[in-house]
Amino acid sequence: MSTVIPNKTFENMIQSAHTLCREIENLDLKNTQPLVSALIRLLYAANNLAQSPINAEDYDLGTCVILPDALNRIPDNMIFQVVFDPLDPQSICATSLRDPLADIYKPLALGLQAIDNEKQKELAVLLEWSQGYKYHWGRHLIDVIRYFLLCPGIEKAGQ
Repeated sequence: MSTVIPNKTFENMIQSAHTLCREIENLDLKNTQPLVSALIRLLYAANNLAQSPINAEDYDLGTCVILPDALNRIPDNMIFQVVFDPLDPQSICATSLRDPLADIYKPLALGLQAIDNEKQKELAVLLEWSQGYKYHWGRHLIDVIRYFLLCPGIEKAGQ
């Protein structure tokens, strides 16, 4: 049985991954609007992808990706609270902005590399991205968007 994913769903996801990776690689804390726009676009694309049935072999994207230097320029004091389980008040913890951005960047960059190297791995990468969005980096994506939208003047903190 072949999985049919609308071309637009795949195209939107791959383009959103490219755009977000580029924004993270060129992160400018004095102007976060392009990053926020790319994060929101990825949220939309990944949510559409997650709703598409994908029948592919499991594929390990690996871990060999070099994080962009721009992430290291994020000040240590750019932290926010995240809640892992809303029913457990002990599940609240602080995280730096750097960590969730890195967790989002890694699988996207690895998937883009895999597609560039082996075009036939597209469905497997889509499956990996879909699962990662549902069970890991999708939560970080929402947390980071929330952070930027709820912290006016964030550009001043990055100066």
